[in-house]
Amino acid sequence: MTTQLQLKDVTSTVLNYEAFAKDRLSPLYEFFQFWRYPRTFSNPRELLGITFSDLGFQLEPPGVSQQPFSAGLRLFARLFPDIIARLMGRSGKLCLFVKGMDRTYFDELEIIDKVLVPRNLSYVLLPPSAPFKKDAPVRLGAGHLIFEWPSELLDEVPRKWFHSPCVEIEGYIGKDNFLGQIARLYFEPDTELRIRELLRYIDIGFRVHQDNDGLFLASQKLNMEALSNLLGLSQLNSMVPQGTGVKN
Repeated sequence: MTTQLQLKDVTSTVLNYEAFAKDRLSPLYEFFQFWRYPRTFSNPRELLGITFSDLGFQLEPPGVSQQPFSAGLRLFARLFPDIIARLMGRSGKLCLFVKGMDRTYFDELEIIDKVLVPRNLSYVLLPPSAPFKKDAPVRLGAGHLIFEWPSELLDEVPRKWFHSPCVEIEGYIGKDNFLGQIARLYFEPDTELRIRELLRYIDIGFRVHQDNDGLFLASQKLNMEALSNLLGLSQLNSMVPQGTGVKN
């Protein structure tokens, strides 16, 4: 039995609005959404020409059960720094959006004070999507923090924030200073055109799977072949230990 990372084209799933509206099955449902429910997309044609893909583990042969596959989380956490470094390339800049269910899991103000300011990293703190509730049962976050994250600290991302389902993680990779454009788009109506405009300013957007075992990827500039070449899947798969799975 083998465990392999595979990059799959999920464009047809993303553009299947019938399933999207009924069961929230589209992987795009949460991307660049900032907890504004429900998502009000109406015209999938606006997303034509964008590459939507999914990077995750495939267990072979088919007689091996993938549920539960708790090892996928551990394997992906180990490979995450290499995967993101490859997507960044030599000149890419990474910004992250991390959001915890409450400030126990991710404290925006603490990250700003203890990490971003001392390292002179760029960031923008955007207002919360919902009004502040004085009697909330949890310590709600201070807003939506989008921040630059250096490649030398990629190991810290899974170590600190891979806490499914209490933390969500998105990333934006590009060569230019796109943080201001992201801040502007945050206040725009939640439409397909906003997604397309975001992908004009960045090279790749990604969202970590809820189970922390893969990535949803979106790009207007790179097709499947280009993404696969960036990732170097054969090299990544040589780093995956084999013999993980549960027989049916």
